[in-house]
Amino acid sequence: KKYMEGDWNAIIKYGSYATKHHVDFYYLRSRIGYAYYMKKEFRASAYEYERALKIYPNGVEALEYLYKCYIENQEFDRASNLYKLFPEELRTRIHSYKIPVIKNLQMSHGIKHTNFAQSLRDMNFTNISIGHRLGDGISLFHQYSYINQDIYSSAIRQHQYYVSAHIPMKYGWQVMPGFQFIKSNILAIVPSPPYTASLAMIDSSNSFLGSILISKSAKSWEAGYNVSLSNLNYGTQIQNTLFGYFFPLKNNQLSIGLNFSILNQLKQIQLTEKLKNNQTKISQKDSFWYNVIPKVQVTYKPIKALELQAFYLYSNTLNNNELNGLLINNSIDKTIQKMGIHLQWNIYNSASVFMDYQFENKHRDISTFYNYNTTKVETAKAFDYFNHIVFGGIKINLY
Repeated sequence: KKYMEGDWNAIIKYGSYATKHHVDFYYLRSRIGYAYYMKKEFRASAYEYERALKIYPNGVEALEYLYKCYIENQEFDRASNLYKLFPEELRTRIHSYKIPVIKNLQMSHGIKHTNFAQSLRDMNFTNISIGHRLGDGISLFHQYSYINQDIYSSAIRQHQYYVSAHIPMKYGWQVMPGFQFIKSNILAIVPSPPYTASLAMIDSSNSFLGSILISKSAKSWEAGYNVSLSNLNYGTQIQNTLFGYFFPLKNNQLSIGLNFSILNQLKQIQLTEKLKNNQTKISQKDSFWYNVIPKVQVTYKPIKALELQAFYLYSNTLNNNELNGLLINNSIDKTIQKMGIHLQWNIYNSASVFMDYQFENKHRDISTFYNYNTTKVETAKAFDYFNHIVFGGIKINLY
């Protein structure tokens, strides 16, 4: 009766009451799913239709509307997987949302400006990425990054390559393995005369980061676990992350996320021991410590073409990473905290532009460095400094 009247709130109310009391069948779940769909709560609708298909896998109505929900939620890999289950009659009515081999292209460029100009120059970085389909329902993401910065008495020239796979599974589960290779070249800055400098290679290192993310999505939330292993800055790090996102509107218009990471680091420290006859003994010892890194993030889409995001991260450590290993911090200085805002505007159906601003609070221990202003080598006590990061770019979707 309520279904025929179009009383969607009543259907959700009584349907949810029924399922909580162990009354569950295909048409009940389908009607709840349709009610959520009419209210544009597509995450909740998808959840109900998935449960309907678990009861009756051949339900045409559930297949059709679950497919539509995946498209609305921009879960195109899931939609591609589901389309393979369509009977011929449904395929004649619903044409496949074709995902080409190349899904999207993205390019961005940015600058990191510091307030410690005596020793640090602005960092420039460029990212180029591509997403492509590997097979039905499985896609890969590749990104190349180049970073250059003059820092203290050296210059950093860093190349990075990142690749990750997206493997959607049934009932809201997904697995995302990732890998990143980092090639860091460190060049000495030798001033001669004071206003110019020549660069000479003094060190080159290769670093690796491997990660895997597992998550589960439901009506109004998504939760998961992410673990990464890396050897940044000659030390071994293991980072475990638990994360959760809450979708109060039961669609992707608004999300509130909270991440908790535990970063375990193993490094060798040098010990000096005084012996008899005024002699000293120097030895190496493994040092193991950990940091807790919380992060909160809010994403809001006031209209379909506009996305706003803000985040705050308290790090107080070295070498942490974010986004399944996509973003790494392998700075020799400690990151105390970081916050930022993101703005993305879909200017066409297939193209969007974005702009980001981030603020970093960094800490440097006692160090000797070349002062660009005085052209002299100086020693500084431990101090804090700040970075302002601005970057923007364009993303093109080919589907």
